[in-house]
Order: sequence, then structure tokens, then C-alpha cells
Amino acid sequence: MILRILLPFFIVVSLFAKNEDWRSNIDFKVEAGLFLANYGGDISNTSSKADFKNDLNFDSSSVSYFSIENKFNYDYIPNLYISYLSLRKKADTILDKDLKITNNTFLTGVKTSSIAEYSSINAIIYQDFMIKGTSTSIYGSKFYPGDIEFNIGLNIKKLDYKYNIQDKDDSTKPISWIRVNEFIPLPYFGFKYYRYNVIIYGDVSAISYNEAKTISAQIALDYRVAHSIYLSCGYLYEKFDVVEKDDTVVFSMSGLKLSAKYKF
Repeated sequence: MILRILLPFFIVVSLFAKNEDWRSNIDFKVEAGLFLANYGGDISNTSSKADFKNDLNFDSSSVSYFSIENKFNYDYIPNLYISYLSLRKKADTILDKDLKITNNTFLTGVKTSSIAEYSSINAIIYQDFMIKGTSTSIYGSKFYPGDIEFNIGLNIKKLDYKYNIQDKDDSTKPISWIRVNEFIPLPYFGFKYYRYNVIIYGDVSAISYNEAKTISAQIALDYRVAHSIYLSCGYLYEKFDVVEKDDTVVFSMSGLKLSAKYKF
């Protein structure tokens, strides 16, 4: 679905650039790394509230993170940034209170096993607005303040979430399942600060509609260690809130993101 939406975008860019040296006017970066995610959120209904961390024993884990970015050095042609992360986490615990999840009740003292699966794709089309810094002289020494870039655009977000919990003490009891599948357009805002080999950047996408809310945000620093290689360190936050039948599901991940980027 996302590729069908983005295909006309690439066709327009190709037509525009076919008579020019397009390679010199496109900055293409690939990123791969780890997201050290801490989990939060809960599953609530009229009978109980199950906290993922305190009640169901979901703590933290490392998650693979990938992204690509195409930045076009043409006026009025927007840029493209796509990120992807995916996780599968299993947690076992002995309940210290009664919980109701979907149509099943899990009693105090029961041993449960849970599996949470989450994946998200953020396909962002944005326009950049650059403010170039001007070198000045301070006490006889030249000082360059850096460049500031502001970004505004649209984030086409696809998220999939599956959660199941089963009673390990009673194999006859059915497994409780919760599935969330959302395709959401979000407003996108970001900034970048460039100074020599350092890039500091941040962005946020958020929306609330009907019975669903979602937010994605990050702030990070890239340092160029070689001509085309960057090391990145930042903080990433993802959260969604959705009503699924009788249950309200709130799921969040936050933590340190460590990665490497290569610029073609």
C-alpha cells in the first residue's frame, strides 16, 4: 500500500531529473542499528487493568532498526524518509491480581505466558527549509554558527500489533488474542542543525482521531567519522492508544537508539 502511494512520487522525480546530473543532487543514506526499548502501557477494561511492565513482566529488549533517506537538492521537490522497526517479546509471570483480557479471566496466582509482536513503518514525505549560517569574526577568529533546517510534511504510518496471553496452569482455557492493524496519515515536524561533522536533529509525528492515538518522536546526534560514514546516538519514542472491542490497549516503547549510517 505504501509503495503504491510513493511510486508516482519517484516517477515525478525521475522525469524532473533525467536531463540533469541527478546523482550529484540526491543525498541517499542507509541506517541500521539497535533500539534498546523499554516497554510501557496497559490493557484495560471495565473489570481490570493489566500493566505490561508491573503485571505482565514485560521489561526491555533490543530491537532492530532500519531507515533510508532520500534528500533531493531541488527546489520544491520534497524529500523521503522511511524507517522500520520490529519486535517479538515473550514474558512469563505469576499474577498477583485478577485480570480480564478479552473474554477470559486470569485469577491471582496463575502462571501466564504472553507474547507481544509489534512492527511499524513510517514513510515520511517532507519539505525542508534551510537557514544558512554566516561566518563571523570574534576576537580575530572566524566562527561559523552552523546551518538550521526546519522540516514539515506527512508521515504515512503502518503499525501492526499482536498480543496473546495464555494460562499455563490450565491448558484447556483458550488463548486471549488482541490484534491491532492501523494505517494512519500523520502530520510531521522536524528540525536539523548542521555544524562541520555534527548533525543534531529531532522530529515528531502525532495524531488523535476517533478511538485511536499514536505518536512517534526522536532526538539524535550524528557524527561523521569518515567521508560517507556516520555514527548515530539518540532517543526514540513510539506509542499508540486504541480501543479494540471491550479493551483499551496502550503500548509504548522508549529508549536509546544506536546506529550507523552510510551516505551514497
